[in-house]
Amino acid sequence: MRPSAQERSPFECSSADPGPVVVESASDPMDAADPHADRPPVVFVKEAEDSRTGRLLGRFNARFERAWRKTTDAAEDLTVDDAIVWGRARAGLVLVRFGRRVELWSAGATPHWSYPPWPPPDVPPLRPRPVPPEDWQAVGGGGSELWWAVTIRLTPEDVLAGASGDDPRDRWDVAVATAAAARGLGWDRTQLDRFLADAGPALASAPPQGFATAWSPAYRVYAMESALDAAAAERAVARAFRPPEGFRVVYTARPADISEYVRK
Repeated sequence: MRPSAQERSPFECSSADPGPVVVESASDPMDAADPHADRPPVVFVKEAEDSRTGRLLGRFNARFERAWRKTTDAAEDLTVDDAIVWGRARAGLVLVRFGRRVELWSAGATPHWSYPPWPPPDVPPLRPRPVPPEDWQAVGGGGSELWWAVTIRLTPEDVLAGASGDDPRDRWDVAVATAAAARGLGWDRTQLDRFLADAGPALASAPPQGFATAWSPAYRVYAMESALDAAAAERAVARAFRPPEGFRVVYTARPADISEYVRK
């Protein structure tokens, strides 16, 4: 059975780490009314940052919460792999965050339905590197090279054929997978599938109807590039990547340490 909204909320911690808290006695009278009392033990793994130098350290801190906001063990200055191993030794649920990303990824032996598996396809090399400027869209890396997550969006020229009875997605998959594999890149078609799910019923009606969707009709291929700004990263990836025939292509870059849908 899926957890309720109250049960899910403890995992959705903010980008500001609340830090260690005092472990309270099990006899605390507030425990009886705690809506998070049934939350499973969890280890949070988060990348450390030097606020004085404005750099991400590529080292990770971990804290074990046996219950909601009750830290019972902690470790510092680990590699991400060592932090995950430390976490798995203490809890089935291990949630990882890096850079200034707001998402959490599941790296434990017990997957959680709310979180995608670790690692994501657009994680940069986790070594010391600058924190992206807040106004990166205007200043790029502010004179420093950043790791840029470049998303290559491939839209089939006959995309609406995917909503027909003769579904060409298997053929499209082969073309996209071949192009991505040539550069060792990951890819997915999640947004395309959702687009076609919205389009299908409308196009199957007689006569075909218009439809509304929030999804892009494109495959996504994930590249990583070190550059001074987004435009330079996009150009570098475009030079190296050979799109498959029959697809329209768009390159978009953002700092890999900032979430895709977070904009200032």
